[in-house]
Amino acid sequence: IDKLPKNIEELKNAGAINALLTGSGPTVFAIYNDFINASKASKLLCDMGYNVINATPVDCGIEIE
Repeated sequence: IDKLPKNIEELKNAGAINALLTGSGPTVFAIYNDFINASKASKLLCDMGYNVINATPVDCGIEIE
């Protein structure tokens, strides 16, 4: 958990509009304006050994990719 603040900053540096810790942790989410930056951040986290789930907004809810 001590790495989370650094990871949040890395996500923001990778183009996130914002990145936050959700709940009591250790889950972090980030919001991106475009797929390219979101994909770069996904790769960054995967390379660091984290599990990544990409989700895209749809008319009602989200769609998990």
